Amino acid sequence: MTANGEEGWYGWPDSDEYEALRETWPDVERFDERKALARKMQQLYRDFVGTVLLGQAVSPIARRKTLTGLIEMPALTPMWNLQKA
Repeated sequence: MTANGEEGWYGWPDSDEYEALRETWPDVERFDERKALARKMQQLYRDFVGTVLLGQAVSPIARRKTLTGLIEMPALTPMWNLQKA
Protein backbone atom coordinates (compact mmCIF):
# COMPACT_ATOMS: atom_id res chain seq x y z
CA MET A 1 0.00 0.00 0.00
CA THR A 2 1.51 3.23 -1.13
CA ALA A 3 0.30 6.81 -1.15
CA ASN A 4 2.85 8.51 -3.36
CA GLY A 5 0.36 10.43 -5.49
CA GLU A 6 1.73 11.74 -8.80
CA GLU A 7 4.84 9.53 -8.53
CA GLY A 8 2.65 6.43 -8.42
CA TRP A 9 0.05 4.97 -10.74
CA TYR A 10 -2.81 7.06 -12.14
CA GLY A 11 -5.28 7.82 -9.36
CA TRP A 12 -2.94 6.75 -6.55
CA PRO A 13 -3.67 8.38 -3.17
CA ASP A 14 -1.36 11.12 -1.94
CA SER A 15 -0.20 11.38 1.67
CA ASP A 16 3.26 12.64 2.62
CA GLU A 17 2.73 11.63 6.24
CA TYR A 18 1.89 8.04 5.29
CA GLU A 19 4.87 7.82 2.92
CA ALA A 20 7.19 9.07 5.69
CA LEU A 21 5.98 6.28 7.97
CA ARG A 22 6.30 3.74 5.17
CA GLU A 23 9.92 4.77 4.57
CA THR A 24 10.77 4.10 8.23
CA TRP A 25 9.34 0.54 8.11
CA PRO A 26 12.58 -1.26 7.04
CA ASP A 27 14.57 0.44 9.82
CA VAL A 28 12.32 -0.77 12.65
CA GLU A 29 13.61 -4.09 13.98
CA ARG A 30 11.76 -4.71 17.23
CA PHE A 31 8.42 -6.49 16.88
CA ASP A 32 6.50 -4.24 19.29
CA GLU A 33 7.77 -1.07 17.57
CA ARG A 34 6.90 -2.48 14.15
CA LYS A 35 3.43 -3.42 15.39
CA ALA A 36 2.88 0.13 16.70
CA LEU A 37 4.11 1.59 13.40
CA ALA A 38 1.76 -0.69 11.46
CA ARG A 39 -1.18 0.46 13.59
CA LYS A 40 -0.30 4.11 12.92
CA MET A 41 0.00 3.44 9.19
CA GLN A 42 -3.33 1.59 9.07
CA GLN A 43 -5.15 4.31 10.99
CA LEU A 44 -3.69 7.03 8.80
CA TYR A 45 -4.56 5.10 5.61
CA ARG A 46 -8.16 4.72 6.79
CA ASP A 47 -8.36 8.41 7.71
CA PHE A 48 -7.40 9.68 4.25
CA VAL A 49 -9.31 6.84 2.51
CA GLY A 50 -6.54 5.49 0.31
CA THR A 51 -8.66 2.69 -1.16
CA VAL A 52 -12.37 2.29 -1.79
CA LEU A 53 -13.40 -1.25 -2.63
CA LEU A 54 -16.39 -1.18 -4.92
CA GLY A 55 -17.08 -4.83 -5.53
CA GLN A 56 -15.85 -8.35 -5.81
CA ALA A 57 -13.98 -10.11 -8.59
CA VAL A 58 -14.66 -13.69 -9.60
CA SER A 59 -12.44 -15.76 -11.88
CA PRO A 60 -14.61 -18.53 -13.28
CA ILE A 61 -12.92 -21.68 -14.54
CA ALA A 62 -14.03 -24.59 -16.67
CA ARG A 63 -12.86 -28.16 -16.16
CA ARG A 64 -13.75 -31.65 -17.27
CA LYS A 65 -15.96 -33.81 -15.12
CA THR A 66 -13.27 -36.49 -15.21
CA LEU A 67 -10.83 -34.37 -13.17
CA THR A 68 -10.81 -34.68 -9.39
CA GLY A 69 -8.87 -33.01 -6.58
CA LEU A 70 -9.42 -29.39 -7.56
CA ILE A 71 -8.41 -27.10 -4.70
CA GLU A 72 -10.68 -24.03 -4.73
CA MET A 73 -8.86 -20.81 -3.88
CA PRO A 74 -10.05 -17.24 -4.38
CA ALA A 75 -6.99 -15.87 -6.18
CA LEU A 76 -5.64 -18.75 -8.24
CA THR A 77 -6.36 -22.28 -9.36
CA PRO A 78 -3.55 -24.64 -8.33
CA MET A 79 -3.03 -27.55 -10.68
CA TRP A 80 -0.82 -29.75 -8.50
CA ASN A 81 -3.60 -31.85 -6.97
CA LEU A 82 -5.60 -32.65 -10.12
CA GLN A 83 -6.06 -36.28 -11.18
CA LYS A 84 -7.98 -38.09 -13.87
CA ALA A 85 -10.94 -39.98 -12.44
